[in-house]
Amino acid sequence: MAAQIVRFFSLLFVGLALAPGLAHVLQLPHKMDLSGEDYLRVQQLYAGWSWLGIVVLGALIATFLLTVLVRERLRQFALACIALGSVFVTQVIFWMFTFPVNQQTHNWTMLPVNWMTLRERWEYSHATAAVFDLVAFIAIVLAVLAAVGHPQDEPMRWTSPADGTTPEVEGVVGRALARRQQPRA
Repeated sequence: MAAQIVRFFSLLFVGLALAPGLAHVLQLPHKMDLSGEDYLRVQQLYAGWSWLGIVVLGALIATFLLTVLVRERLRQFALACIALGSVFVTQVIFWMFTFPVNQQTHNWTMLPVNWMTLRERWEYSHATAAVFDLVAFIAIVLAVLAAVGHPQDEPMRWTSPADGTTPEVEGVVGRALARRQQPRA
């Protein structure tokens, strides 16, 4: 059950983190031809986008937890690691390339002399991060799909024995209960 909840939040947060990256990619060709004044005006549309850091933090935490929970299932673990690594790389890109540009331009409220170079760095760093967001999303989807039908991820089922005795629990919970009931040496 815990793994299913973590899978849900991994999908949710990684998917939400992908959305702004795709928005940047779709806007990029149109923004690169803008004049300095127009570019400053358009950049003000991003006011408040810093709150998306919460989404990225959620994606990092959820994918990390998923990686820990599925560490004994090779395919799921590898895919969760790819997703976690990809989300981490987006943060490396942000802090190494995007954030310094935000600092130099005071969050695009002023244009330094080299603003065109800074614009390219800012736009292309977002586009590169969006590629890693997409890789993370694909990896998380594949990790979730890899769990379908996995014996350790079976849902709990109650079965009634034909002889009328108490019902038994099948699946992961049933196996865990059966192990608990075995005498210890």
